[in-house]
Amino acid sequence: MNIQVINIQNDFQQNLNGNVGFLLYCFMNLCVKAEGAALLSSEFVLGGQVVPIEDLGNVSIPDKSRLCVVPKEEEYIPLIIQGVLQEHPELKPAVMTVDQGKLVEVDETDEQEDQEEVQKLVVFTVPEVNEDRYDALKQGVDTFYEKCKVDMEKNYTECIAKLTGILKGASAEEIDTAKEETEGIYNKYVETRDKMKTDKLQEIEDAYQLYLKKHTEEENIRKEQADAKGEKAGFSMNMFAEGDEE
Repeated sequence: MNIQVINIQNDFQQNLNGNVGFLLYCFMNLCVKAEGAALLSSEFVLGGQVVPIEDLGNVSIPDKSRLCVVPKEEEYIPLIIQGVLQEHPELKPAVMTVDQGKLVEVDETDEQEDQEEVQKLVVFTVPEVNEDRYDALKQGVDTFYEKCKVDMEKNYTECIAKLTGILKGASAEEIDTAKEETEGIYNKYVETRDKMKTDKLQEIEDAYQLYLKKHTEEENIRKEQADAKGEKAGFSMNMFAEGDEE
């Protein structure tokens, strides 16, 4: 096959790979669960320069709903919080430490000497997917997906145009083969893109249903407790009424 055709197809594939990779990055920044990559989009200013999170601390994920940053210097804590919240205002920050293998909030009322001995961590909690977040997250998925779709279609159109120019004078068979191969490459990335959207929407839906289940159970417990109190109060009133009758 024409080496120029191969080069054009390779460039096309790299462009599509970049489109899909950026979509994945955007989806990971729509925080449903703790994703270390979500902090990559945050900007941190240290000494007048923008630095990556790695320069300020080490990131870990203690559980599916929390991101933990171990600052290299305690003075970096405000910079870390500020940088993350500028990009992800939905995250809930807390200064914590590890006590007996568990993350606990640092008690600001402790003596200063004790505070200095504690290894402070910055923990960001991903909020539940309630009604408001549910709608916002789905809208975000649609927005990023549509941008990726437009970019991929543009790359496909440009690739076909380049192939058409290169293959002027080539046989119909050569032209058809090159276009079929290019379409095959494109369709493969379309399938990947669409699956990513489906998976992200399912992740959001699962988190939302978990929120609804949890709050329904809590509401049922509150109702049962209120009913029990009402029954107890009614029983007490009956006791008084019976006493009056005597």
